[in-house]
Amino acid sequence: MDITEPQFETLAERVLNLDRALAIRNYGRSREDDETVIAAFEYPENEVNPFVGEPKAIDRGRFLELMDAYYHRRGWDVETGYPTRETLVRLDLEDVAGQLSPQLPPY
Repeated sequence: MDITEPQFETLAERVLNLDRALAIRNYGRSREDDETVIAAFEYPENEVNPFVGEPKAIDRGRFLELMDAYYHRRGWDVETGYPTRETLVRLDLEDVAGQLSPQLPPY
């Protein structure tokens, strides 16, 4: 395909949002589900972290801030983790927004 890098990035963003939409529609995926992994990383590592010289564990508060930033960057609702209507419309996925409309927060 003869496409530019920005066009390729938009295609990749569409794929990511379609995947997220399917997980929401078919399995009820939400931010709450995404946060379930945090507990597994709150314990200090068994080995010395070679980058900091000591075992480390994630800080829940900082990780949640990072999730907020990631969702915002993706164009997803920070409370639910759902793609916003605005994001889906921008990606020419209005039909997906229509299928998810009961779950999607308003603009």
